Amino acid sequence: MFKQVSLLLFVLLSAVIYGFSSYPSRFEVVETANTVVTYSLTLINNTKTDETITLELFSWEAAGDNDMVLLPITENWINIPVKEHFLSADSQKKIDIVLDVPNIKGEKKAQIFVAAKEQKSFFNISKSVPFYLVIKNTEVIDLDLKSFNIKISSDQILFDVELENKGNIHLRPRLELELLHENGNISWLMILDDLPVFPNSFRQYKPDYPKSDFSDVIEIKKLKISYYNTMGQIIEKIIDRTIKL
Repeated sequence: MFKQVSLLLFVLLSAVIYGFSSYPSRFEVVETANTVVTYSLTLINNTKTDETITLELFSWEAAGDNDMVLLPITENWINIPVKEHFLSADSQKKIDIVLDVPNIKGEKKAQIFVAAKEQKSFFNISKSVPFYLVIKNTEVIDLDLKSFNIKISSDQILFDVELENKGNIHLRPRLELELLHENGNISWLMILDDLPVFPNSFRQYKPDYPKSDFSDVIEIKKLKISYYNTMGQIIEKIIDRTIKL
């Protein structure tokens, strides 16, 4: 059995959980195949009421720009030994997440659903913590700007960006535009940042700006895509693309 859910919904749910939180908000780790590694997720109860916290693991696949399909975990590469925890008021607790790193190429991913229920309450509040495991020295990184278009109206500039990830791990690129101004000055505008692009898939993004923000801009001269590789190094790609505005 599977279900499709919105990534945006997870963000909104997380934003309204004032009394309960967890840290980190996501895991992105690189480990060697055939090793067992333990990570910690910190659960925090900021309320004056005791809470019961339950955790559940799902596998998932991306489905469109803002959706995912949740699937049961059928492999043992990730495990939470204790899935229910009691947190007294104003307390926190670290729980173990155990990885049995498989001998595969690329990455594995999961979602950790964390549900908090206050004592004597009928309501659960949930949040999702993504977990990405990259198997060390097996990653293939190949990210391209598939298309870049601009639509200009009387009061708005709409950018249409499509990225293609031909590699076997997800990337979180940033896209910046080099702008030439009427006075000859050069500036950079970031129109995309930390947008996950999953392996062997496309990702489209359509940011828009008031046309007045570009009132003194003559042209776009270059595009710069940058992202981190698995060693924490910044990879940059400069694309010459002259577009008159």
